[in-house]
Amino acid sequence: MADTGPELAARLSDLDARVRELEAVQQLILRLLSATRPLDSVLEQYGATDSQARAFYKLLDDLVHRAR
Repeated sequence: MADTGPELAARLSDLDARVRELEAVQQLILRLLSATRPLDSVLEQYGATDSQARAFYKLLDDLVHRAR
């Protein structure tokens, strides 16, 4: 059964609101990750050097910029 005009508009509006909520959560998570650097202990545990850790965080920063 195909959606009618008003039903389709309401559904699209609901989906748009959900996407905006997901984007807000994604931005919050990315900001928390960039501020807290929770992976420092993991990198240290596996013996990553300072330069390797910086390169890893640069990669994460690049991913954040592409996600926006």
